Amino acid sequence: METKRWMIGAGALGAVALIGLGHWEGGGPETGVPETAVASREAAEPAKIPTLEEAVGALVAEVERPTMEAKVRGIEGIEGAFSASRGWPKSLSEGLRERTAGALIEAYNGAGAGPESDAFRRSVLSLLVGKVGGPRAHDFALDVLDGEEDPMRVEVAKALLRPGASASREVLVEVAELAGTDEVPDELKPAVLKRALGRKAEPELMALIEKDLSPAALKSCAVAIQDLGKPGLMGKVLERLDAKGLLGTPSRMPWFSGTLLAGYIRTAEAADLARALRVVQARPVLARQAFGALKERLAHTDPAVRRIVAGIIPGAVQHKGIEVEDGEKILESRLQEEQDPLVKGVLEDGLAQVRLAKTVPSTLQP
Repeated sequence: METKRWMIGAGALGAVALIGLGHWEGGGPETGVPETAVASREAAEPAKIPTLEEAVGALVAEVERPTMEAKVRGIEGIEGAFSASRGWPKSLSEGLRERTAGALIEAYNGAGAGPESDAFRRSVLSLLVGKVGGPRAHDFALDVLDGEEDPMRVEVAKALLRPGASASREVLVEVAELAGTDEVPDELKPAVLKRALGRKAEPELMALIEKDLSPAALKSCAVAIQDLGKPGLMGKVLERLDAKGLLGTPSRMPWFSGTLLAGYIRTAEAADLARALRVVQARPVLARQAFGALKERLAHTDPAVRRIVAGIIPGAVQHKGIEVEDGEKILESRLQEEQDPLVKGVLEDGLAQVRLAKTVPSTLQP
């Protein structure tokens, strides 16, 4: 059997409907695998679309069959059912959730050995922990995490990153401990720590960002730290990104929160402020959230800061980060007070660009 036959995808939606409605023709339980699966030809009334509970209930029966083909088919269908309905564990009744978990655990334990079996187990664990959840799934996740030599430990951490995944406190504690080892790749550590510890992950994340991380891992860490929602942490984030050369090119930068940047721009000074302004300059759409902070900094005592901010405004207008009228107003207001000739020149050039934007609509997308 090829490896891809063992991988669990998010398809088989046709099987969800057919099994859920009992519209299998040919084959059957006695043959192991249905030879054909066609919808009922009764055209008198439209086919009923099964609920998530109905579909998963029918598909679990497939997972409980002895053949691997049936188990794979059932697991594919359950993944597809969750994807199609966007259902979370709470969408299933407690009884069905525990039955589903039991069937998946049995399939996991009976997969055998080898690369194909490992791929199968990874997929089962992802579904079990990441979607089905419940006490039985959490207890099994703990069993896997307790296996010091078990290569599937990291798969539990990955499964918890799936949207809607739930976990017991005990599972989260062990996953947080696992994130401190080399078993979890650096690129995955920030998200795992944030998922396991929530806002209490700050010490671990701030320690992690100080390490010599790859660009991918550093960007992942920058995003996780921003998820903590503290503008004051942006200084270290920007400093480390700048040291890796990740602030100059927009395509190389990670995601940034305009709201957090705005809060940081209001208080940062010197090199810290320059880094934050460079981010907005490289990604002008961020000026939408940072407009108030930029307006305040345009009155900064340092002419160099005023020049940078004045240079940001036209680009922000062109990229729809700032409305044309707002950009024009802020530049006009500052120009009336500005005394530094270099800053005045930047303000005048910027004002001309903004006024041009009033007559030539921009085709740039934010």
